[in-house]
Order: sequence, then C-alpha cells, then structure tokens
Amino acid sequence: MCRKLLCRILILLIVLHYSMGVVYELLLEDEKVFTECTGKPKGYLNMSGFWDFTDLGLEMIEEGVIVSGNMTSTWKVDPTDRIEGAVSLFYFDRGSWQQTVINMLVRDFCKSMYEENQFWQMYWTSHATNMEDVKDQCVNFGTTLTLETYLLDMKFPLDVPIRTGRYKIVVQMHAIDRAGVRRKNSICFQIRGELMKAT
Repeated sequence: MCRKLLCRILILLIVLHYSMGVVYELLLEDEKVFTECTGKPKGYLNMSGFWDFTDLGLEMIEEGVIVSGNMTSTWKVDPTDRIEGAVSLFYFDRGSWQQTVINMLVRDFCKSMYEENQFWQMYWTSHATNMEDVKDQCVNFGTTLTLETYLLDMKFPLDVPIRTGRYKIVVQMHAIDRAGVRRKNSICFQIRGELMKAT
C-alpha cells in the first residue's frame, strides 16, 4: 500500500514539474539576431526580402539585444494572401543540425500577429508603438512598424525537457493566394544561440 502511494506521489510530482515547464534562455550568437537559413530552399528570400532594417538599431549587450527604431516590410505579397508561418527548433549535435520535436505551424499568421502570449508577440509585435495603425496591414509591402526601445531577452518556458547547448530556430513564411497556391517568394531565416536553463 505504501509503495503504491509513493509511486503515485512521484508520478504526480513529475507531471506537475513538466506541466509547469522549465524556463530556458537563448543567448544569441549574433547581434543582428537573424541569419541566413543553411540549406535554404531554392527561390526562398532571406530576412532582407521580408523586412528592411535600415532604420532599426540592434545593439548586443550582456543582458541581450537592445532593439529600437523602425522596420518596413519589403515582402511583395498581395493583401488578400493568407500568410502561413512555420517555426522549428534544431539542436547542433556532433557537427550537424538535428531537428527536435519542437515545431509550430501557424495557418493564418495575420490573425495572430498581435495576439497575446504568441512567441512573436512577446519578443516583437508587443513593442510596436503604432500597432493600432498597422495591425490590419499585417506584413503587406511598405508596412512600417515603429518599435519602442526594448531589451530582447529571449527567455521562454518549455513543457518539453530538452538539453542545453547550441540551437537554431528556423522560421519559414509563405504567402498563399486565394486559390490556395503557395507563391514563389517564401521567406526563410534563422536565429542561432546557446540555449540554457534561465537563472
């Protein structure tokens, strides 16, 4: 009886531990934040085909990256297109990148671009001071986001336990026309860094 009770308590503690999630921190490799996708599919654009960072300041300090200024969309999509996004986490192991079980597919990015608690909202769109003026424009060509000065500190909880080490987050964006056909100007960029448990 005592053993059964002890087992139940242990199982409950394990479930509670993982349901609360562990907070991790990604220490960025590059103050530019975004880099080219390795093995980028043919015809895909990089971050400069997505946003113009000419008026955006990125400064790496010990605590993270200070972000300030404006960014303007350079992605030539039709305002009626549905924007689909895919995010995948890769781990660097023995000289090559291995895909993890952590993946996310967003069928309609524009609907959730400013939605609270979304990955991109926490680290990006929540800091747009002109959000009310541009939120209906999504990422349409020429849309400018004015960002307050803030510290990009990439801490996030994960319900799945993963090991610390070198990781990359690969982001792909696709424009889907009204007929459901993917346009040929998809975007691919990545964010690299050292992932560790936050203190």
